[in-house]
Order: sequence, then structure tokens, then C-alpha cells
Amino acid sequence: MDAPLTYIAAMPERRPPIELQGISLGELETLIGERRLPPVDQWDPPHCGHSDMRIARDGTWYHQGTPIRRPAMVRLFATVLRREPDGRHMLVTPVEKLEVDVEATAFRAVEMESEGTGEQRRIALRLDSGDAVILGPRHPLRLVTQEHGPSPRVLVRHGLEAELARPVYYELAEIALAEGRQPPGIWSDGAFFALEIAMKASATILAERLRSALDRAPGEPLLPGDDWEANASPAPAAVLIAITDRPEPGVILTVRNPGMRTHAGQVAFPGGRIDANEDATAAALREAWEELGLDPGEVELVATLEPYCTVTGFAVTPVVAVIAPDLPLAPHEHEVADWFEAPLGFLLEPANQHRQCVLFEGRMRHYYRIDWNGRNIWGATAAMLVNLSLRLQWR
Repeated sequence: MDAPLTYIAAMPERRPPIELQGISLGELETLIGERRLPPVDQWDPPHCGHSDMRIARDGTWYHQGTPIRRPAMVRLFATVLRREPDGRHMLVTPVEKLEVDVEATAFRAVEMESEGTGEQRRIALRLDSGDAVILGPRHPLRLVTQEHGPSPRVLVRHGLEAELARPVYYELAEIALAEGRQPPGIWSDGAFFALEIAMKASATILAERLRSALDRAPGEPLLPGDDWEANASPAPAAVLIAITDRPEPGVILTVRNPGMRTHAGQVAFPGGRIDANEDATAAALREAWEELGLDPGEVELVATLEPYCTVTGFAVTPVVAVIAPDLPLAPHEHEVADWFEAPLGFLLEPANQHRQCVLFEGRMRHYYRIDWNGRNIWGATAAMLVNLSLRLQWR
């Protein structure tokens, strides 16, 4: 390392990272106040060039193109970082300062904790540097519009900011949505921060919640029956599980045309075979467009689930997505007789998922059935909803 970096690296590490779990915000505030930081705002050394260091958008620190793998070393460098009035980021020692390239912000807020409600609410943010701040007048939040979307940032110290990780941003937006203030926003430590941009991303918020839940739950594939034997080469297919962005989300389902050769009159997700030039997502979006006129541009994709193998020889990949409520859907007259929206919570509730059996081709086979508002949802469609319920740990 260059001499100034060697100087910094030789400083003793006396700052274990702060954790938000298990302490109150009052205890956290005391802990923050007790942390000793170098007075980099009081040092005025000469600028001695570039450090060959870079902080990537995801918060990873690099030196000469190589990631710095030691978290304690990163925390140490973070203590002597400041932002100049012209926007440049500098590592500062009493004798010299070196420039650092920063792609977005110096830090990232990766976790939050909230206490209280309304104007009495206080929100703590844990940073990837091992520090923490309490959102408020000393650490205000601002929203910066960028090509990839809104970038919510909180002031940390010495002009340095932390960009909120997407899950943290969506947690704040959920609080604002639940409290229903106009203009929408949140209170923390006696200060109000508007979140107008976040409210435009309501469907994205629901999608992120589902995405996070699916990421946490690996789940297990659900077989359609105890005595089912796998087809050696099932035909690939895909369906779209389109969840509507409402306070109580729903799921879009179709009723197949009675004249169809297979599954006539049955309730199903929009979907069909995967063409040779498609993946599951492309096929699900195409089928939803062909069957219901659902514009792919209105779809916020969430995740693909494990393929569900049917007794008729298809491996069906469910594609989970979020759409705005009350879109003007137009069923294709030759494929879809009708469509409806059923409550997601009702469909995923285990008490509403009834396991039944039927004699089919000389063998007793098991299947799931869900009855809602006179609609009979059964077979592969019901089983894929059971699978989604398992993945979301609804049980």
C-alpha cells in the first residue's frame, strides 16, 4: 500500500461493528455517542494524489482493482473518509489526503429498526461500515433521481452519505403507505421526510416483499400425487401468477374456453408451452398477452418457482409477478371464456386447500382443490398455489 494507506492500516481497530438487534434506540444512541472517530473535519493536509481505491455501488471497497476482504480494514478506512465541498471523496490523515473513487455513496444502509408510531417514531439505520445513525435532523434523508430509479440517501458525517439498500427503502415506504399521510412520508426523531417517489413504486414494493420472502424460503417441489411417476421427458411450459397490487392482493385466474381440446372449462393461470426461442418468463408473458391482453410492460417480475410436473406430461414453471390493480384485461374469445381475481390470502391459506383423490386411468390419484366464490380451482393450478404457499411459509 502507499504510505498514507499504510499509516491508516497501522491504526488500532477499537470499533466493533454495531448491531441493531437486542438493543433499544436509546441504548443505540448512547453507543453511537461513545464511539471515537478521528477529527478528519479539522485536518487540512495537502492533496497528494489518488489512492487507487474505489467504493463500488454495492459498497465493496477495492484497492488497485482487488476487493478488500477484511471488514475490519474497511471499517478503519471509513473512519478517515470525508467528502470535500466539490463532491470528491478523500482519505485524510494529519499530513496528507488521497482521493477515492465512489460510484454512488460512501456507505450503504443495510438494516433498519423502528420504534414508536407517527410523529413519535424513531428509525435507526445500520451501515455497512459497522456504524449506525438515527434518521432525523442530524441525519436527514433525501431522494436523488437517477437512471436506475430513486436513490434514497441519508447524511452520515463529514458530507458522506449512505444509500439505502432496496429492502430498507421499501420498509420505509411500507410505513408511509400504512400511515396514509399526505404528502406521503415518514417521521423520525421529530423530522418529517417526504417519500413521494416511493409512492409511485407501490407495485415494486409489493414485488420486493414477495421476492424477499421467496429468497428466504428455499421450499420443496410439490408432487401432484403419492403414486405419480415422473415422465421421462416432460414438455416445458410456463404460467404467470399475476398478483394485483392492492392492500389485500389478489391473483388473476382464467376460465378456459369450453371448446378447448384439453382442460376445457377449467380454472387456470394464463400460460402454455414454452417455444424453442423462449425461456419460462418470456413464455408466461407472451401467453398472458395472448390470453388476456396483459401488457408485459405492466408486469413487475418477482421470481420463477420450481417446475411443477403434471400427470399429463408437462413441466410447468410458475412465474410470479405483480401488476397494478384494475388493468383493462381483454380475454381472447377462442381461449378464455372468463377471468376473475381471487384474494391471495384466501388461496394461500392452508385451511382452504383441500387434498382429495380420484380414480384416474385405473389408479387412485391425489390432487388439491380450492373453492372460492363458486369457483372450483383444482389440479395443477391449485397445486402450484399450494407450492407458493409453502415457499412463502404461509403455514
